[in-house]
Amino acid sequence: MSKNLSGMISVYTLTAFLFMLSSCSHPDSVVNESTATRKSIGRWRLSGIKSGWTNIMSTPAKKVVLVIDEQRQAIVFEDGKETVRFQYILTEANPGILRYSIHQQSGASTLFYPPTHGNFRVSSKQLIIGDTGVNGNDYFFAKQY
Repeated sequence: MSKNLSGMISVYTLTAFLFMLSSCSHPDSVVNESTATRKSIGRWRLSGIKSGWTNIMSTPAKKVVLVIDEQRQAIVFEDGKETVRFQYILTEANPGILRYSIHQQSGASTLFYPPTHGNFRVSSKQLIIGDTGVNGNDYFFAKQY
């Protein structure tokens, strides 16, 4: 009887743990190209930069705002001054994984310089651009309302 009770407790504990783990993922993360385009439209404030080399998140030294329109045109402003313009294309690399490629770019930035290819993750509150998987940076943006 105690073996059965012990086994049942283990099963319930594992089930609860898996439920909590699945609840930690962002519920409105987007993996569909058209939905990602729609959710990415707007003004985004750079809130952090995560290094692929060190895995350390740092706070940006300047106020950086990224503005994205319906045609996937993006403009980067650093402390209110336009520094970079680019257009990007989204593709679904694997089921559930969106990648971006920068099609055109002009200008230069000392703080936010997205790689020409990388991962693209967006929800209603957060946008992450970059590729720490290949030792690059991930740029974390918070939606401005």
